[in-house]
Amino acid sequence: MLNPFAIFFTKKAKISLAIFIFFLLSIGFARMVIKNYYRPTARQFATLGHIQKVRTLQKIDYLIIGDSTGLHSLVPKQISPDTYSICVSGASLLDSYRILSQMDLSHVKKGIILSNSFNEQLHYGEDFWQRFVLTGTYSFSELQSLYDESVKTNIFPAIKYSRFDFLSTAFLTRYFLNNTIVYALTDYMRSGQWNTDYLQRYQRFLNDNNGYVSLEEASPNFKLSEERFFAHTKDYQSPFAMNRTDNYYLTKILNLAVQARLPLIMVSTPLASGDSVPSSAAYKSSFEKYFSEFASQHPRSFSLISVNMSLPRTYYFDFSHPRSEGANAITREFLRVLEEQNKTIVK
Repeated sequence: MLNPFAIFFTKKAKISLAIFIFFLLSIGFARMVIKNYYRPTARQFATLGHIQKVRTLQKIDYLIIGDSTGLHSLVPKQISPDTYSICVSGASLLDSYRILSQMDLSHVKKGIILSNSFNEQLHYGEDFWQRFVLTGTYSFSELQSLYDESVKTNIFPAIKYSRFDFLSTAFLTRYFLNNTIVYALTDYMRSGQWNTDYLQRYQRFLNDNNGYVSLEEASPNFKLSEERFFAHTKDYQSPFAMNRTDNYYLTKILNLAVQARLPLIMVSTPLASGDSVPSSAAYKSSFEKYFSEFASQHPRSFSLISVNMSLPRTYYFDFSHPRSEGANAITREFLRVLEEQNKTIVK
């Protein structure tokens, strides 16, 4: 005969197990949201807030634009107290052009510094719409104009989309990556004492360091595995090749600099090196060759500064992004070459 207590216990155990599984799934989902949605989006909002602040400044010596290579490699305050970075992680040259076109460049006194990885797959690949930089700052009419320009010039992924797909995908992305959701998540995590100050900490780093953020300070408990450290080395094993879209927007950025009577300075920063690090010599030499030739075509408005130095692997967060020690060393060398270059120009 079946024991009634056993039946009750079985039902109770099932309910308890179901609750426990639901709890684990909730924790797993929350961690996924934190990693893949909240943190990247919070970083972008903090950066865009910093850019808004820089737009109000009346005096800027140098303005640094570009993607994460500039964001994490150049320390503005080492260059001068009035130098500011408006680099955005994951920014394409289209994004940099968009941000630069909204600045009053009459307040910039000495020049524009550009640092970019020119990673076509990252900047214009399948995950293009997952980034906030483009879709969150464009109005409907501006997206329409962008689509028309892209179809006309055949330089941008708009040619892969119908007009409806292009606009609807952009606005769906914008809907899910918005200020209200980010701050709501911040408040929720503060109430639960979980990851309470990530957004505020990132904002503080940007404001205190004129737009520079060191990766280890932004994520102090995060350490890459050996596999993740070398994840993007394949992007630097082949010779550099300029893609059509970046070439198009580099010219537009240069035109903005020329109109403002400012030099545009391209920076080539060193990658991690060492016995266990794959060589990037072919990439670096072809990169410098391409932009040296570009500089010879625009001698009065464009120049290349190549920071040639070998740094210990411990100075790097990953293969292409230095830690604060590496960024400080790179900026010192960049400033030395820049000062030498300026002396030559004066002579």
